Formats: sequence, structure tokens, C-alpha cells
Amino acid sequence: MRTTNLIAALFVGLWLLPAAAEEPWLEFYWYSEKIVNRDPTPRLRIYADGEAWIYRPAYFRDPGLFAIRLAAEDINALLDALTDPALLDADLDALAERMAATKAKDDRYFYTSDATITRIVFRPAHAPGAISKSVAVREWRWKNLVTDAERHPGIDVLERLVDVQSELQALARRPGERLGPARPVEALQ
Repeated sequence: MRTTNLIAALFVGLWLLPAAAEEPWLEFYWYSEKIVNRDPTPRLRIYADGEAWIYRPAYFRDPGLFAIRLAAEDINALLDALTDPALLDADLDALAERMAATKAKDDRYFYTSDATITRIVFRPAHAPGAISKSVAVREWRWKNLVTDAERHPGIDVLERLVDVQSELQALARRPGERLGPARPVEALQ
């Protein structure tokens, strides 16, 4: 028991230490609101040198912390998507308010039993390449992103965020070098 706690404590410390003493330029969170002991750890962290840390919580099929090296094509595709002015200038709060007002007028009833939160944190100053260092940290957060994009086709910002989320989920499914175990569920209580 003591050994397990020691390993868990070391893992938590390892996960919180940034790679090469730097902040990641991208963090991706994706989780269900229904999970009682939700793990707050980002699913994916990407660093300027191309290293990415993938975290799969204890309730996943292959839990643990993994490291992969991203190809330049992967990084460039993500940077192109994230620096799109339509995303950088998007006001998601105003969009959510407009959509809520539209929903109130709609006579159809929609319910999502298992709300999923998508959160993407982009730090351009830490990104590789010729990214403008003057662009502030940008964070996109949306509840039920895919569902809302399907229910409201033609909203460009939602469609672009779904594309970015799909790319990030594909990266987070890649096999990698195992760095450590997932946090035990008991540690999250």
C-alpha cells in the first residue's frame, strides 16, 4: 500500500512538472460532467520541441501517461487551425447566449444525458515557429461541442472547433512510450 501511494505521489509530481521547464503551447481537456471522480489532468499537452504528453485516466482502457513525438505536419496543421482568425476572434460566450435564446424559441426539446466539456488552451508565445508572440493566451471552452455543431449546422466557429477537437482526440489515441500510471481513482476523491 505504501509503495502504491509513493508511486502515485511521484507520478502526480512528474505530471505537474513541465517538460524542459517550459509551459506547453497547447493543452486539451475533454471530459464528462457525469463522472463523479473526474480527473482534472489535461488529456494532451504539446510542447514547442514537438513532444506531446498524452494522459488517459484510470477509467480508460489503456490508462497512464504516455509521451509521443509529433511530426512537423501534425504541428503545422494544428497551428494553422488554431491561428485561424475565425477561431482567434470568436466570442463563444456571445454565441452561447444567442444559441440559448434560439433554443428558448424552438418548440423541440433536446436533452443530452451525458454532457461533455471540451477545453482547449492555446499559448501562442510558447508555440514553435513564426507565431505572433503578441497574441494572448486563448482558451476555448464548450459544453456538448459535437452535439451543438450537429444541431446547428452552418455555425463556422463550432465546425472549426469540432475539427480541432477531432485532431486532438486522434493524437491522444496514439500509442506512445509509457511514462507512468494513471492517477488512482481514490486519489481524486
